[in-house]
Amino acid sequence: MKKLFIFQTGNSAPDPWDDSISTANVFINGSLGNKFNPDQYPIRFNFFQKVDSRYVLGPGDTTDLSFNHPLSIPGNKVSIPLNLEDIVLALKGAMGNQVIFGSYLLPNSSQISVAETAGFFTRLEGGAILEHRTNKIVSESINIIPWFFCMKTNEVDLFYITLNPHSVQISSGIDNDYNENRVFTLSNHLKNLNELIFNPSSSRNTRIINNQIIVKGDSFTITPFDNWFVNTHAKEMFDNTSIKCQTNFEYVRTGNTFKISLNGDVGYLYLRWNTGTNMDKIYNASNNRFFKEYAIHAIKEK
Repeated sequence: MKKLFIFQTGNSAPDPWDDSISTANVFINGSLGNKFNPDQYPIRFNFFQKVDSRYVLGPGDTTDLSFNHPLSIPGNKVSIPLNLEDIVLALKGAMGNQVIFGSYLLPNSSQISVAETAGFFTRLEGGAILEHRTNKIVSESINIIPWFFCMKTNEVDLFYITLNPHSVQISSGIDNDYNENRVFTLSNHLKNLNELIFNPSSSRNTRIINNQIIVKGDSFTITPFDNWFVNTHAKEMFDNTSIKCQTNFEYVRTGNTFKISLNGDVGYLYLRWNTGTNMDKIYNASNNRFFKEYAIHAIKEK
């Protein structure tokens, strides 16, 4: 089965890029008395997000993709190559299943030097930073231009990439298969990962209106990951994932389908899929978490 890479720019509201930036220097410190209590790493990424001219992410000449400077001329092309399998390798063993792709910002940096120093950065236990390009451990705060963040979900090969909208724009034509990898661009029209991937189908005796499910009868079924995108681009990828279900009604799960038996007129249903990444805790504003909350209203059949 192909690995799925979802690229999204951060120019939507709420902004997924802002959520991504907030994860870079923050960790959950359980010693503070709350398992969700954030604390700051002493070794920090200092981000300089805007470049003079935004690079264009498009198909590469000799690699899967590349970030190309818009003012490059033939014979003197300034670009940053990117292979999807390099992202996969950089994420192996990464804390929080997260990697940053960026370039050092040094005194008197030029467009060429910025391109030459591009590489992956991940956190190590204790808060130090590993620079993958040189395989060196960085023990002091660094200044970088971030090109993107990437997080990989635990259970399946889903890679969510948020691009820096201040420095990168996407060209048409990157949505494609690259050997064993599949790339899809998440546009503002498609909203967020939760809507794109986790959106459920439900039985014909229901009507879902915003966060309410109107049910005619004494039971219904609901199936997360059952929508046009998953059925077209990621068939079987999300089969039998560890979906959490909470409700005041009785239910039976078969595969990803939950049959809810109603024993009252009003209730609730909470569905969630934990990715094992910072997305589960921090991606609140942009809704790039996998969850659905519904109020259930039963209509008596006459």
